[in-house]
Amino acid sequence: MNTLNNIFFELPDCDLLYGNHIKVNSQGERIKEKQVKQYPFTFRLLFNGTINHQSAFISRKLFDRYGLYDDQLKIASDWKFFLVAIGLNNAKINYKNIDIVYYDISGISSNKKKLLNFERLQVLNELVPLPILADYKSMEADNIRLGIIRKYKFTSQINRLVQSLLIRLSRSIDKFIGA
Repeated sequence: MNTLNNIFFELPDCDLLYGNHIKVNSQGERIKEKQVKQYPFTFRLLFNGTINHQSAFISRKLFDRYGLYDDQLKIASDWKFFLVAIGLNNAKINYKNIDIVYYDISGISSNKKKLLNFERLQVLNELVPLPILADYKSMEADNIRLGIIRKYKFTSQINRLVQSLLIRLSRSIDKFIGA
């Protein structure tokens, strides 16, 4: 009951309010994760993750306006809803640094990354214009390259340097194309 009192105390004017979640693995270990507090909510945030729906309080008016979660999707239905409501229609969101939920990470949504990526691409093909979709695929390729770099077990210092250079390069490209 304290969690609800804390999250709704001084309720901000928003369509979606979210807080932190605590992951619990199969050994019962707890891993606290703060949600990303990022304004404005960007496509890159959705590319790299999502708001965990388990720690979100969604206004009924968003469901009335954009529909319920897509039950044809096994994993990405919440992601699709957030893409439509927040990413494409600018719903107002607010974050509170409060622990909301314990989340069991042994389920399908935590362990089926290929299915998650397939469903996300399916949603993007349905909803996103081709030029933006091309950027998404480019970001996906960059993430794959970063994964390959991490496999070589460079020291953390070299790894950070490479990531920093890639981020700078990406920002330079964004400025050049006027993004």
